[in-house]
Amino acid sequence: MTDRMLDFYDRVSAGIELILITDADDPATLSCLRDLSKRGFRCYGITRPVGKGASVKAGISLARADEYVMLDADLPVSPGDVERALSELERGAALVYAHRLTREHGSLRLFLSHGYNALARLLFRTGVSDHQAGFKAFDRRVAKLALEEVRGDGFEFDTELIALAKRVGEIKPLPVKWEEKRKKKEEGPRKRQGTTEGQRGNRKKRGDPPKSTLFPFRATLSMLAELLMFEYLLITKRGVKHVKAG
Repeated sequence: MTDRMLDFYDRVSAGIELILITDADDPATLSCLRDLSKRGFRCYGITRPVGKGASVKAGISLARADEYVMLDADLPVSPGDVERALSELERGAALVYAHRLTREHGSLRLFLSHGYNALARLLFRTGVSDHQAGFKAFDRRVAKLALEEVRGDGFEFDTELIALAKRVGEIKPLPVKWEEKRKKKEEGPRKRQGTTEGQRGNRKKRGDPPKSTLFPFRATLSMLAELLMFEYLLITKRGVKHVKAG
């Protein structure tokens, strides 16, 4: 992973600061971060699981930039895709989000994803078909919203960020060839965030796509509940009128 990260970074144009953050207590990940920190990269390990959104917010708060790129650590897109996203920001977009042309997910995961995205479009009128892809670029205005107004600290973070970004500027899709490179998980129990994956019924056949590390139903229901609360707060905020005294 260290070599892949270095190669990816070398192929992206100069002037980009790379910050790596994890909240996973995974020896391989932490070893990679230690190696990269010795090479001058800013690497941080959060001592307890806090969720994707909270991890991204921590990275934004540590960055010193006018433009930001949020990217999964397994680098599912090419360096050229990052360059294209930054070019869209320079042309005036507030946020650029990945539109995955292909997805290596099972039928259940895809079904739940389509349902989730349909509800998100209905609630927030984003017009976005894929809110959850772990590759987005945004400007300082959106970064400020991420820190001050995005409520969710989990995987619903992406959807809330898109909904808010649409209010301050243009959001643009970026078609990408998506290739997940997560290493194959060893069979056996997992301890991450209370989930377990027993050996029975979880053996992967050769050629099967990588499996998610989330239980799809529980994760989807949790995100939907958060979105409904977020929409309620937006509605109540829109209904508040400020009246000057006197």
